[in-house]
Amino acid sequence: MRKKLIVNNMSCDHCKRRVESALMSIEGVKAEVTLKTRTCIVDSPDQVSDKQMVDVITEAGYEVESIEEAPAKKGFFFHNNKTSK
Repeated sequence: MRKKLIVNNMSCDHCKRRVESALMSIEGVKAEVTLKTRTCIVDSPDQVSDKQMVDVITEAGYEVESIEEAPAKKGFFFHNNKTSK
């Protein structure tokens, strides 16, 4: 599953790394933050809920403004909770 999150209160590379690390603490999650647009693209197994993602970002000190489905990355899929290309 691929999601696009808008995350508030990020202002520097430290914030970027902190949000990515928080999300990637969830088993099977890959995350990439773009500071300029405040977006985070998250690839995760289907069993990872939006609430789990919001909770770890909130615990890291940031606020999720929105979450929406994002187009799947070509050639990227999950199999048995492990990423494959």
